[in-house]
Amino acid sequence: LAKDANGNENIYFIQNGTTNLNMIEVIDVGANEPPATTVVNVPVTNAGFEQPLSGGSIPGWSSLFAITGNVSFGVSSERAKTGSKSLKIVDKATNETVFVQSAQIPVVAGLKYTASTEMYLVDGSATFFIRFFDNTGKQVGTDTDGVNIIHVRSGHGAWQTVQAVVVAPAGAKYCRLFAGCSNYFTTSGAYYDDFKLSYEVPQP
Repeated sequence: LAKDANGNENIYFIQNGTTNLNMIEVIDVGANEPPATTVVNVPVTNAGFEQPLSGGSIPGWSSLFAITGNVSFGVSSERAKTGSKSLKIVDKATNETVFVQSAQIPVVAGLKYTASTEMYLVDGSATFFIRFFDNTGKQVGTDTDGVNIIHVRSGHGAWQTVQAVVVAPAGAKYCRLFAGCSNYFTTSGAYYDDFKLSYEVPQP
């Protein structure tokens, strides 16, 4: 391998015992780069829980299950990734569940969505997930741990980004984001902040 008069690197070799010097030109074809895409952010109502409560309820969010003395959720000013507030989940029982769900977020079937939240887990375990629904409110697609359902069991005592990347299944018209603590999980505090949803489209 040597450079020619123009500074281009080529391979030079002598073939079959002759004295003739042969050359193979080295052409730089570059790396195989993926197609360029544009990220489109989808609005999530009250994504950072900064809006005031309305009649005791959190704007843009609702409870998925009945609340008992062992489980609770609410807006907290104890911790926040950004702003001054976050959602706090508490679950003291391994046989009870607490989950909060976002308002409906319109989606387009076939697009790849990235859903994320910032989580501060004091101890124990907690969960973040995304589900898709048709225009009748029936769930479409299946729940899969590690895909649309992300369980967090580590990283205690620090903010961490929790993310799920899922293609909206056929028939999907909207999605919801979920935060909480399921059966077998407990925590004295799981804080959620800055929920986000986005999708990518190829650049023209």
